[in-house]
Amino acid sequence: MRRSPINVLVIDRTGLRAAVDIAGTGAFAGLSLTFAGDDGAINAATESADCVLAELADGPDAADAVLRRIRGHGIDAPVILVGHNATADEAVRFLRAGAADYLDITEIGALRLSCSVWNAVRAGNVVRRLAEAEGQQNRDAMHDGLTGLPNRQLFFDRLDMSMTLAEREGRSLALLMLDLNGLDAVTRAFGQATCDGLLRQVAERLRPMLRSSDALARLDDDEFAITLPTGASLTGAATAADKILDSVRQPYEVAGHSLTISANLGIALFPAHGARAGQIASRAEAAMRQAQQSEAAYVIYTGEGDSDGNGSPSLVHDLASAVERGEIALHYQPKVSMPQSRVCGVEALARWQHPTKGMICPDEFVPLAEQSGLIEPLTQWVLDASLTQLAAWRKSGLDLTISVNLSAKSLHSHDLAKRIEATLGALRLAPDTLMLEITESAIISDAPRARQTVAELHEMGIAISIDDFGTGYTSLSHVRELPVQEIKVDKSFVMNMAQTPDDRVIVGTLIELGHNLGLQVVAEGVENAGVWEMLNKLGCHIAQGYYMSKPLEADAVREWVANSPWGLAAGQA
Repeated sequence: MRRSPINVLVIDRTGLRAAVDIAGTGAFAGLSLTFAGDDGAINAATESADCVLAELADGPDAADAVLRRIRGHGIDAPVILVGHNATADEAVRFLRAGAADYLDITEIGALRLSCSVWNAVRAGNVVRRLAEAEGQQNRDAMHDGLTGLPNRQLFFDRLDMSMTLAEREGRSLALLMLDLNGLDAVTRAFGQATCDGLLRQVAERLRPMLRSSDALARLDDDEFAITLPTGASLTGAATAADKILDSVRQPYEVAGHSLTISANLGIALFPAHGARAGQIASRAEAAMRQAQQSEAAYVIYTGEGDSDGNGSPSLVHDLASAVERGEIALHYQPKVSMPQSRVCGVEALARWQHPTKGMICPDEFVPLAEQSGLIEPLTQWVLDASLTQLAAWRKSGLDLTISVNLSAKSLHSHDLAKRIEATLGALRLAPDTLMLEITESAIISDAPRARQTVAELHEMGIAISIDDFGTGYTSLSHVRELPVQEIKVDKSFVMNMAQTPDDRVIVGTLIELGHNLGLQVVAEGVENAGVWEMLNKLGCHIAQGYYMSKPLEADAVREWVANSPWGLAAGQA
């Protein structure tokens, strides 16, 4: 519990100081007020300010001007704006501009001001705690635990961005895939700890060999990837390959053992050898496999022996016709309102029943669809099929809403909103029966285009949810910038929160943040009653997970609603 007073910096113009004085300085329990009007006085109070109370000037951009002035002094404390007779729309605009709260000057009084300041400071603390937890979570999720290098996910994110930049600037980029030979023999002879030490030394050798613009990652146990994004050419890539391989082959001293290993390397160039990240990577891997088979130090991709040149050509070919063959199906996982303990909607989840490979989940085939250009027709099919099913349910009296996931490329489509509007109209569905779930990575890959699309969807009345919230790079900034209605706490935090204190803190912080931003909070991965009860006490709004129901086929949804204790209230089913 906080014992020291909260230091409030009051930036007054004309009436604010008088209003505070009239209310009575001594009446503000737990607050210490410092008044400042000029820049010198503001600078003097910058470090000690826990909260700022600032009076607005007149004009539509007054809030932006005041906030810029305050942030220009290096103050990151929450700001409460005080104005004169603002409308409700203006007050909301002030909050969207970054204010923690808005007060009318006639409201200035001991109780109202104290409550506003305490709530603003509390919300600011939540944001800071979340940023710290999120930063650590991002670092752990995006880096290899053994070497500290970027992992596969982060590497491919960076590769995609590097390729976009290279295309814009009209230059090439080289990708080198490095495979180490002999690690199994080291493990058998000296144990896993020695092998781990060897891998750490490999990473330490590779780091200083690269320029600041180059990128290094560990993709697998014995596989590393390196991008050369500036001045890349076949000659330059070959020169880099020689240096890398020569360094890797030098002896290592690990745990008292002198060890040597060999390596093979494959090289592919963008755009000469492909136009997409997955394509370039698979072709560099094909070259690496050819180097292993031919016992060459390195091989530059030529197309020979490339049975996997587009990520997985046979699988891409199968995916292209999977919808027509009826292999793609939708399952629906119920979303349960925690206060009412009743289903309030479902999330549509695509499944691919491959004739020979069995069930393939979206995590596997959606990236393939994105890389091969099949994501647009796949997304349109999912939207059409899920909304058609929703219309049938609602026509028969099953009053549900539906959530559908959007990929990054779908979100950036220029006619997405128009296509969805046409589908809703044809099925006579209200826009508020549909919620679209987007990820933070989809937003940041083309933020201006994403903001425009989301704004168009919001204007139509379609709700927007940020999926996997807390695992991305820019949760806080984008939630404040976009007209979203919901955040979904990622299941990686929720599933183990009963056993892991850190996960409990993160989930509680995310829920509290949602409350402070006025957003609905959904928890994914609710697997048991203990987690349900913990989330309920934290004030989570909606739960999703196997404790309530696994994803169901369309025909099974009605039966579940009729027989489940989580089903709709009497008269709705």
